[in-house]
Amino acid sequence: SFNKLKSIKPLNFLGLSQLKQLDLSYNVINKLFSDSFKSLNNLKELSFVQNQLESLNNYFSVLENLTSLEIS
Repeated sequence: SFNKLKSIKPLNFLGLSQLKQLDLSYNVINKLFSDSFKSLNNLKELSFVQNQLESLNNYFSVLENLTSLEIS
């Protein structure tokens, strides 16, 4: 969190398939791609609080093991 990230590209998380928690809060993320989170097969918790997305679309639908999603 607090990294001033602007976008999440498909290859950003390549090789991190065992990651369980990810905190992307308090950035300026305004761009995601449909496969931005594709490689995060085991992600259970994602915090996306205080970013600048205008729409959620289906960006998080690839996260089949996700049990907690924080967005505001």
